[in-house]
Amino acid sequence: DLCRAGELLNLFFYKKRNMKQYKKGTEILVEALEYYYKYLAKKPISPNTKRQSEYNLGHYLAYIKEQGITDDVEILTQETLNNYKKYLQDISQKVESGKRGGGTDSINHKCQIVALLINKVICCENDFRKYQVSPIKYNVIKESREQKEKCRFALTEEEVNAIKGCSGLTHREEIYRDIFVLQ
Repeated sequence: DLCRAGELLNLFFYKKRNMKQYKKGTEILVEALEYYYKYLAKKPISPNTKRQSEYNLGHYLAYIKEQGITDDVEILTQETLNNYKKYLQDISQKVESGKRGGGTDSINHKCQIVALLINKVICCENDFRKYQVSPIKYNVIKESREQKEKCRFALTEEEVNAIKGCSGLTHREEIYRDIFVLQ
């Protein structure tokens, strides 16, 4: 029967995929980050960048644990990343203005590290291909504020003249002042 054959085929692929799963999804991500640093980074990674990447990945790993999501290869899917993004957006609504962690940049960085590891390491590199993870797409959240709201504005002529008239500056500060005024 044709319907039964389809079910058997699905069962075969499901079992085959699960046979390939040797580690927890969180372990795979941590190994992927180490692999990325060691083999794929185009230039040496600064300690601050490493620390921030580990922090952002750690946030995702904590989310998996806190939400009670089964820690297997399924945490490396588009659906899980989308749910994580929504979770971060919901949390950011509760963060007071001016407090750390609630902005779109923070959300983007946390999601982008997961997407990078999945797309550049887990999907492509031979050491990780056994997990049969599909590539994902992360759509960056655009900044919703207008340019005017970002505290960037032209100085008045009076303010520029006040800066020009500053005295008691070191030689270096004078150079910076002169460059600033020329802009």
